[in-house]
Amino acid sequence: MIPFMLDVTDKPVVIVGGGEVATRRVHKLLDAGAQVTVIAPELSAQLEAWEAAGEITAHRRGVRKEDLVPAWLVMEHTGSAAVQKMVEATCLQHRIWCLLGGNPADSTFWNMATAHHGDLTVAVSAHGNPRRAKQAAETLIKHARQQDL
Repeated sequence: MIPFMLDVTDKPVVIVGGGEVATRRVHKLLDAGAQVTVIAPELSAQLEAWEAAGEITAHRRGVRKEDLVPAWLVMEHTGSAAVQKMVEATCLQHRIWCLLGGNPADSTFWNMATAHHGDLTVAVSAHGNPRRAKQAAETLIKHARQQDL
């Protein structure tokens, strides 16, 4: 793995899953300007609100292979091994960046924990350990604040 930042502005991103983790991912993607489509039988209240406001597109059903092909980036957060396997195979076949929730070993990218201070962004990976990465990012940004970086 190599760390880098992605510009997702106006890029089609598909989120498979409609729960709490998917909602957090969508929030960050909207802030970054992505065109987000969520595919899940059920959506969180926040996802429903974003759909009602026209900020995301949502399909209340299971994911299909053809849903993934137009995407530039896919994030899967269903907890279903069968769905993960299909998403992984489809994304690999079509060379689509793919994050499989809870399965960093089979993902083609990982989210990095981030913390901000002014225009400084710290991004940390702990190779699949999100809690450790978040703690490290927060510690580093706290140090940056103390040093007025």
